[in-house]
Amino acid sequence: MNREGVHLRASIMHTEQGNWLHEMTHMFYYGRMPGWFEETSVRVLTIAVWIHNLVPGNPPPDKDTKYQRYMLQGHDLIDNPDKIFDDLEPILVALIVKYGEGVYSRFFRAVAEAAKKGEIEFVLERPITQNQLLKYMSQAAGEDVTPIFRRWRQFRDRP
Repeated sequence: MNREGVHLRASIMHTEQGNWLHEMTHMFYYGRMPGWFEETSVRVLTIAVWIHNLVPGNPPPDKDTKYQRYMLQGHDLIDNPDKIFDDLEPILVALIVKYGEGVYSRFFRAVAEAAKKGEIEFVLERPITQNQLLKYMSQAAGEDVTPIFRRWRQFRDRP
């Protein structure tokens, strides 16, 4: 995917649904989510949520080694409260581990509702701010998720 659009190889669409889901999630985000959040969250959503819920015939989560590795990252964060992580991936997986697969769906609904109410300007090429992301992700989780994000070494307090 680039500014000219999404490019999917038609010859593999029937066998590479994960790639299709990944690229379509980018299209949903396109210019609306902070860059630091986009690629990692698209990857996490594809592997930890979409592929098992939207594509029939894939191995169930308990038989999928990539899914299992993802969940171990999230559990590692939850089980080791003082550990700091170099990558954002464990942070985003931990949200699923702690608040369930629906946390991202609730987040997207909260952002959409905030846009409808005029609380945020959810427009192309003007991503929501870090503070807005944390606010609506916290709303989706039912508690402040900022401490989880602070476990990521590159997290910065910024608007």
